[in-house]
Parts: sequence; C-alpha cells; structure tokens
Amino acid sequence: MGPKPRPFECREDLFWYLVGLIATDGSLSVDGRHVDITSSNAEHLEQIRVALGLRCRVRPKRSGYGSLGFHLQIGSVGLHQKLRNIGLTPRKSLTIGPLTVPDQYFKDFLRGVIDGDGGIRRWIHPANGREQWVIRIVGASKPFLAWIEGIVERLWQVHGAMHVQVRKAPHRPLYTLKYGKLAAKVILTECYHPGALALEQKRTLAAHCVAVPVGWSQSETVDDTDRWRTWKYVHTWSNKLAPLVQDTDGRRPGFNEQFIFTCDTPGWLNLAEAAGLKLAGRKAMWVRIPPPADLRGLGKDSERMSWAVSSAG
Repeated sequence: MGPKPRPFECREDLFWYLVGLIATDGSLSVDGRHVDITSSNAEHLEQIRVALGLRCRVRPKRSGYGSLGFHLQIGSVGLHQKLRNIGLTPRKSLTIGPLTVPDQYFKDFLRGVIDGDGGIRRWIHPANGREQWVIRIVGASKPFLAWIEGIVERLWQVHGAMHVQVRKAPHRPLYTLKYGKLAAKVILTECYHPGALALEQKRTLAAHCVAVPVGWSQSETVDDTDRWRTWKYVHTWSNKLAPLVQDTDGRRPGFNEQFIFTCDTPGWLNLAEAAGLKLAGRKAMWVRIPPPADLRGLGKDSERMSWAVSSAG
C-alpha cells in the first residue's frame, strides 16, 4: 500500500464555497487525484488560489474549439476523496443530485453555485417602472436544482420556480431555477455576506439588490414576514399628496401604494383605466377616486388632480 493521502485542509466557509464552484464550474478527474475549476475570470481564480494557500497556478484553458478561459487544477487525493464523499463524481453534469452540505454552510455553498452557473440580472420593468431583479441557476440535472430549491425553502422560507428548456436531440433538456426580486433579495443577503469570497461582479450586483427599496407591500415568494416588513418600502410613483392618504381599507398602516393622476370622474374605477397604466401580469385593481373638491386649498384644482389608494400588493 502507498502512503496515506494528506487531508485537504482550509477554513470551512472557504471549503463549502469551493464545493459550490466545483459542483457547477468544476470537474473531478477519473484518476482520483485532480480537481479542476474553470472560469473566464483569471483574477477570481487567483483569489481562490491565494485564499486556499494553493501552490498550483492559474493557467489558460484551451480545447480544439479554441480558448475556454482559465482554469485552476488542484492536485490532491484528499480533496478528491472528500468531494466524492459529499456526493460529487466525475462527469457529473447529468448525474449530480443532492449533496451532503451542512445547513450552517449552505449559504457559502450556494454562493459558489451562483458564482459558477448562476446569473443575477437587473432591469427596469417597461410597464410599471419598477426596478426588477432575478436570480437564475441553470443546469442539466433536475434533481440537483430541485434539492437546492428545497433547502432554500426550508432554511429561508423562500419560494422559487423551475423552468425547463427542451432542446433538439441529441441534447438533453436544460433546467433553470429562478427566484424573483424579493426572493432574490433574501438569498443574496444570506449568501453575499461581508468578507465572503465571491466573484466581484456578482458581489457588486448582490450588494445593489440588497440595498434597493422594494416596491411591493406583500410577497408571495417570501414567507418570513418579519424579514420583508423591515425592508425600505417606496411608492412606485412620486406622490406629493401622500400625507392625505389614509388606511381606510383595513390593511396595515404604511403599506399603501399611492398614485397621482389626472382624473375628472369620482367613484370606484379600475386603476388601469383611471391612471392609463398597463398592468404587468396582475389582476385588475380598483381604486377610490374622491371628488376634486377634496383637494381644495392645495392649489391643484386647476389641474383637476385626484388621488387614490390602490389595493396593489
């Protein structure tokens, strides 16, 4: 028998971040001793090398089709065996399933997954003008993504959605685990904590998402109400008459969405019709339009302005 392989040692949070990267952008060799991490960002791989105290170098990675970016190849039988014990295998893309990840380090593992095969996207919704966010994790193994979805829901009370893209043969389908704005805010707050090793571009996006105010007063994807009730809530449109709006519909004070628009007809109207708004995938919302006389003394009579409190969440 040969000598017993040296154990791979590093800080636990760094190790589980490494596991997340390897589970998505890495591979285990069939020789039982090499682990490879591929990335288009050489600086990020260098940060990983320094943080883990590795002596291997970051090198360009090429194939017969051209450049594949850069890779960090770690030669360690101990690391290879440790990853096998967790549930990773060579040629894992289609076969990877649930892994043995401790709950206290799942946030570090998931940050590695997002840095590897995940995407954080920001845009402004063309219909309602709100800043939108989404996290997408793409993979060819549905059991692996379903396992991540289940752990996220159990630990942080956050719901995602699974989508499938069926491609023409002989390709296998691709699966996407998607989290919308408020769910993304929870996940990114947990995963991209201060001082954590991360891909700098995604760290910056995560910090922006965590800091941005929310535009909804309730959430169908985040069950932990104590969490999202502490977030900064802003109105979708500026409302100079906001102090006039009272909580008359029985909802929690301070969670009303307010609008100003030109309207000559008092009474109950559909919000889209009254404000000339295009609803983005929501049911019709009805609003109370008071008579223009309620605005006397505010200098707005000549502009025929009215206010409304919506039932939008």
